[in-house]
Amino acid sequence: MAKSAYTKFVLRTTKKTGVAPLYTRRVGFNSNLMLHSRIEVDIKTWNDAISTPGRWNTFRAGPGKELCDKLDEMSALIDTIINDPKGSRTKLDKAIDEFAHKEQREFQEAQRKAQEEAQERKKAQREAEQRRKKEELEAMLRQREESFIVALDVFIDAAPARTWHGKPIGLKTIQHYKHLRRYIRDFMKKKHITDIRFDELNKSFYSDYLSFAYGEGLKLNTIGDHIKVIKTVIRDQPMRIQCMAEDFLRCEKLKEESESIALLESEIDLIAKQELPTEHLRTVRNQFILMCWTGARHSDLEQLNYNSIHVTEDGERYIQYKAKKTDKVSVVKILPETQAILDLYDDGKAMPRVISNQKFNDALKEIMKAVYEANPESTLAGYVTKAYTADVGNGRAGRKTDIYQRWQMVSCHTGRRSFATNMRLRGNDRDVICAATGHTTEASLSRYIKEDRLTRASRLK
Repeated sequence: MAKSAYTKFVLRTTKKTGVAPLYTRRVGFNSNLMLHSRIEVDIKTWNDAISTPGRWNTFRAGPGKELCDKLDEMSALIDTIINDPKGSRTKLDKAIDEFAHKEQREFQEAQRKAQEEAQERKKAQREAEQRRKKEELEAMLRQREESFIVALDVFIDAAPARTWHGKPIGLKTIQHYKHLRRYIRDFMKKKHITDIRFDELNKSFYSDYLSFAYGEGLKLNTIGDHIKVIKTVIRDQPMRIQCMAEDFLRCEKLKEESESIALLESEIDLIAKQELPTEHLRTVRNQFILMCWTGARHSDLEQLNYNSIHVTEDGERYIQYKAKKTDKVSVVKILPETQAILDLYDDGKAMPRVISNQKFNDALKEIMKAVYEANPESTLAGYVTKAYTADVGNGRAGRKTDIYQRWQMVSCHTGRRSFATNMRLRGNDRDVICAATGHTTEASLSRYIKEDRLTRASRLK
């Protein structure tokens, strides 16, 4: 191609206003090229600028400087390609197109890089946030795993699905768990704390809770149940958590060691004959005597009625029921003493309502006090001892021993113990008594039979 002579930029439109593309006109020896510059300008502004040399110079030095510099670069590019022996119209069009869109491509490239950088920043922020949340979750899980309060809630919620010796956990046991939780929360409220960690379950906590529970008026056996449940929850955790509460697991077991009593037949007879001021006390007295002659627990009193009576072909009458606690069937012969109580209520057809265990025991204490005051010289005035662990001051637990009279030690469970003992004293074999009480082994029955050494020796043949 021939060498260039000059390059002009012109508009090819008849419009006076608006926007139109500039064309580059290349004029030289043996060449006259008209090329689309891909650059658009305002028609009126451009025409005004090129109308005179002075206006052009003003435009070039002022508002049109950026445009003119761009047109100069395009002119130099055109010169380079035209002067290149390998240059061609195609290469020229391509070069102009690339040059005209250079800013756009640079802008797009800058936008792309900015977007990539923004995405990288967002990604980094997202990853940082994920790491932070993961760390917080791990910390929370560690905290939850090491929280005795959380573990206690989980233990109680999962209790209905657990089994003990093949049987589901009973509602009464779950109530004991919830009883502990209520007092633990009261303990935390009093101490102004929001959580108890497993590593805080130590001897100091043991003493603090012991003092708190005694201050709340809880009985020793109830506090002992609380300590037992806390230890059960600890042992339900992974070994790492158990090790954190190792000191608490070594703390002393709270338990009363008392000479649990069984009433003699003569003492039961005193109770039966005692004049009582209210129908309520008379009802509790009758129900207690029924327990003394059937071996039934308080929880099974409701079953001792006409519907549970069975009569054999030879006329023998029995009470048969399934114990709520053990799900074992008990069959008890209706003794004359039992029949006397049933007759008070139309042979068991109109048995009175059974009150709660606690209210029953409260009424029984009132009854026993009346019996003792009416018979101060009876065997009910004898003494028994009770040894137990208690708060001995300064947040320490120690052993204490108290002495009580026999009548003070009577509770609703004394009836079952009295039945087993008196039936044995009457000469019944242990297996016969087991059938009545529902005990599965004679060894377990032995805990209920209260015989002194002399009584046992008298049966030696």
